[in-house]
Amino acid sequence: MVTSITVAVLVGMALPAYGAGANCAFGTTPGLAFGNLDPSLGAQAVATASVQVGDCQGGSVGLLSVTVASVLSPGSPKMYLNGVVGPDSIDYQLSAVTITPTNTAPGNGQYRNASFTGTVFAGTYANATASGASSYRDTIRVTLNY
Repeated sequence: MVTSITVAVLVGMALPAYGAGANCAFGTTPGLAFGNLDPSLGAQAVATASVQVGDCQGGSVGLLSVTVASVLSPGSPKMYLNGVVGPDSIDYQLSAVTITPTNTAPGNGQYRNASFTGTVFAGTYANATASGASSYRDTIRVTLNY
């Protein structure tokens, strides 16, 4: 019987090709860490991540949008035992991204916060297996569109 499972999601960044002579950037690299889950409790776990986006220079940039998606299992995010795709996995969900204070593109040296959450629902990890220093991991791609 497993007493706790460490789960974390690594976050990678992706920028589109520069459009209309504009160029925007990420200011931080977040992580989405659920911590240790205890299968005997079966409680829901929620983790929040925030990434800074902006520093838009040159050209014309109107609105920013940010999307997040699982790299290992697009469309249906899963964390896999030791980050290797296989039968041992834990399903989770990603929320839509919220940009604050507004989604207008900020200028040189200024950023907006883009936040999102991940949720592991109760019971989805009840039968998860792990031993020793094993952990469940996934990678999320964060894409900045402008």
